[in-house]
Amino acid sequence: MKTLKLALSFLTTIPFPSIGLVSDEEMSRTVAFFPLVGLIVGGVNLVVYLLGLSFWSPAVAAWLWLITNAIITGGLHLDGWIDTFDALGSRKSRSEMLVIMKDSRIGAMGGIAAVLLIGLKWSLLVESSAVPALAFLAPMIGRSAVLIATQTFVYIREKGLGHAFTQPLNLNLWIFALAIVLIPLLILTGIAGLSAALIAVILSIFWAWFLSRKFGGLTGDNYGALNEIAEVLFLFLALARYIR
Repeated sequence: MKTLKLALSFLTTIPFPSIGLVSDEEMSRTVAFFPLVGLIVGGVNLVVYLLGLSFWSPAVAAWLWLITNAIITGGLHLDGWIDTFDALGSRKSRSEMLVIMKDSRIGAMGGIAAVLLIGLKWSLLVESSAVPALAFLAPMIGRSAVLIATQTFVYIREKGLGHAFTQPLNLNLWIFALAIVLIPLLILTGIAGLSAALIAVILSIFWAWFLSRKFGGLTGDNYGALNEIAEVLFLFLALARYIR
C-alpha cells in the first residue's frame, strides 16, 4: 500500500498524509504500479464521463473527461507533451533542447501541439460514447507505455526521480503489472481491445526511441509526452475496430 500511495502521490493530485522517508528501492518499485494508477485515474474519469453522457451529450461528456483528467493529474503529462514539442520545434542543439524543456514558459510549438492533442482526444472521446470502457482504459495504457520506457531507455537528466524509475524490476513486479493491464482489457474489450493496446504501446515505444535519439535519453517531460501519445493511439486504434 505504501508503494501504491507513493505512485499515486507522484502521478496524481490525490492528497495523502506524509509518507515519510522513501528509499531508492521503494521508489523504483512504484513504476510497476503505474498501470494501476492509470486504472484509478480512468475510473474517476469514467464516472464523470458517464454522468456527462446521462445528462448531456457525448460532446459535453468528452469535455468533462478532459477536465477531470487535468484536475486529477495536475496536467502533469500534458505539461510534458508541451515541453517536449517546444524543444523539438526549436531545432536547436541537444543541450539547448534540454534547457528549453526545463523552461516553464509555453512556446508556439508547444501551444500548437497542446491544441491539436486536446482536439484529437476530445474527438476520440466523443466517439467512445458507444464503448465507454475505452475512456476508462486509456489512462492505464498511457502509463503502461511509460513503465516500459523507464525499463528500456536511459534517463538523461543528471538529477531527478527518473533515475530511480529506471532501476530494473523483478519478475514478480512485472507479472503484477502485466496482470493489472491484461485482466481489465480482456474482460471489457476482448481481443480487439487487447490488440489495439498492444499496437498502441509498440508504436509509443518507437516514439520513445525517436525522443531518446533526439535528446540522448529520456526526461520526465518525455515520459509525459509518451503517456499522451499512447492514450491517443489506443483510442484511435480501438475505435477503428469497434466503429465498423
